[in-house]
Amino acid sequence: MIGVCLLVVSLYLRPLIAIWSARGEAATRHSELTKLQRENVQLSKRVEALKNPAALEREARSLGMVKPGEKAYVINGLPDSP
Repeated sequence: MIGVCLLVVSLYLRPLIAIWSARGEAATRHSELTKLQRENVQLSKRVEALKNPAALEREARSLGMVKPGEKAYVINGLPDSP
């Protein structure tokens, strides 16, 4: 009788462990999905903002780009900005 009970418990144990593990994995994936959805919203807003020519120019200049015909100057030795 005890042997039969142990057999039944062992048959149910592996699927229960698999289910428990899958629940943990699902929770992890759900939190990753939520994070990526937030990031996607932020990036979509940035794309929309950069459709404005003034914002696009401001971003380009922050990357060190200049308009055709302008001269770029590099000044070394300045203290870092706060």
